[in-house]
Amino acid sequence: MNGDKLSFSSEPLIYQNTNLVPLREIAEGLGATLNYDNNSGTIGVTKGNSKMTLTVGSKIVFYIKERLKMVATKVRRAIESIDPNKFTMYCQFHHGFPHGACGDSSMIIGKLLLDEFEIDCDYVTGNCIIEGHESKTHVWLEYEGYKIDITADQFRDLFRITEEIVVSTNHELYKYFEVKETRKISEYFPNELRAAYILIRDLIYN
Repeated sequence: MNGDKLSFSSEPLIYQNTNLVPLREIAEGLGATLNYDNNSGTIGVTKGNSKMTLTVGSKIVFYIKERLKMVATKVRRAIESIDPNKFTMYCQFHHGFPHGACGDSSMIIGKLLLDEFEIDCDYVTGNCIIEGHESKTHVWLEYEGYKIDITADQFRDLFRITEEIVVSTNHELYKYFEVKETRKISEYFPNELRAAYILIRDLIYN
C-alpha cells in the first residue's frame, strides 16, 4: 500500500469470483478508523472529514457527504417543481421558498434520510444578531459534522450566500448563528407536514 507491503492477520480469499480482504487492516493502513454496527450490519470507515459506509451483504458503498447531498438536492428540486398551492397553508412552502422555509425543509430532508437510510440527523435552530438590532432565526440539519441546508441562499443579500444546497463541515454562514436548540429528527415530526412529506417523497421515488 503506497509502496509498502501490508500484512494481514487473515489471508485474503476468493469467494464466488470475488476477492475478499480484511477491511479493518486496509483502513488502518490508510490511517482511517473502522466501526461496525452489529445491529444494522453497517460498516463505517472514517478518515478526517470523509466517511464511507457499506452494509454486510451489499456491494454498494456510500460516501456520507454524497448521500446527504443527493437527498438534499432531490428534495429542493421537488419543492421547486411543485405548485405552492398544492401544499397546505400550514406548510411554509405554500407561502414561499426558500425564504422562510428553513424549518419545514429541514424536517422533510431529515425525515427522508431517516426513513430511507436510517440516518438520524440533528435538527438545529440558531439565532443571529445582525448589525446589532435585527434578530434572525435559521434552521438546518447536522449529521456527523456536516451541516445540511437547502435554504441558505435566502441570505444571498445579507451574507452573500449563493449556494442553493449546502452540505459542508465548515461553511461560513453558520459562524453568524448561535445554536439555541438541537434535537433528533426521530424525536418529533409534525402532523401538519405529513401531506407535504408524502407529496415530495412520492415525486422523488415514483
